[in-house]
Amino acid sequence: MGSVFLLLIGPFPILLPFCSLTVANFLLPLPLRSHNDNLPPPHRPHPPHYRQAEWNYQRGAAATVDRPFLGWMGRFFLHDVAHFHVVHHFFPKMPWYNGEAATAHLSTFIGEHYKWDDKPVFKALWDNYNQCQFVEDEGDVLFYRDRKGQAARRPADAYYVKKGSKDSNGVKTD
Repeated sequence: MGSVFLLLIGPFPILLPFCSLTVANFLLPLPLRSHNDNLPPPHRPHPPHYRQAEWNYQRGAAATVDRPFLGWMGRFFLHDVAHFHVVHHFFPKMPWYNGEAATAHLSTFIGEHYKWDDKPVFKALWDNYNQCQFVEDEGDVLFYRDRKGQAARRPADAYYVKKGSKDSNGVKTD
């Protein structure tokens, strides 16, 4: 009886864990590569992370990065999910086969806020792993920091002297 059951189900119990791990190995790097980056300027994207006070749907969608993942295999087997990831966040119900055309229009519309990076897959994963260790505990617009606590980019207000603060010489500003 047991051998008949085994013949009926075949190698399914053996192949299921293998297939699950294989799919996971391709899908898990996608969010890591599409939502994180902290490499030095000028040509790399630096998507910010927003806390509730600053977050809105458009900012969250624009804080993603399009990256070619696995070349033609990623386009075919993963339905362009990484190649056209930004447009996926703006229009999550759009069919995958419209991603390329929609990305062309969206990138024109949002201009400098559109982020694209064509770094090779494993190089990007390695850089993200090493450069994106944590975000600050305070603030509403956050950027990843590396192990030394250095960020490649800071929020815009960090570059301006605020009224009533002291400059580098200890002189109070008006």
